[in-house]
Amino acid sequence: MSATCPISHISINEQVVRAISVFVTITALLFLLTSSKVLVYLLFIDFSLRALRLNRYSLFFQLSLVILEKLKIEPKLSDEAPKRFSLYLGWSMLFIIAVLVTFDASTYATWLISVLFSCALLETLFGFCVGCKIYQGLKTLKIL
Repeated sequence: MSATCPISHISINEQVVRAISVFVTITALLFLLTSSKVLVYLLFIDFSLRALRLNRYSLFFQLSLVILEKLKIEPKLSDEAPKRFSLYLGWSMLFIIAVLVTFDASTYATWLISVLFSCALLETLFGFCVGCKIYQGLKTLKIL
């Protein structure tokens, strides 16, 4: 665990974040295949709950806990701030995507959800967090 986080000294379980990214990846892929607005709203609501620290109401968070417990996967702790920054980036993107699908601007929504899908897929498959890298870059540039 890195001790360089300037925002919080809270640790989170990276395994939970990675499991959540599986659900985000699947849901985004289903949207790309079906164009169902409901899937975008589901993603936005789930991201909103987690961004507001209401994890107990987040479907993806709760399912991730159950799966990790059943599979007996050990926690892997890391600083919360880069992951929270990444969550806020995803939340912002999903707000824009939700507005776009609401007003039938599906071409732009599809492009943005493809970006979200790609980021979630990188986290799912490789544990590579794009938002965390952006956070690190901004921190290095002393913007954060």
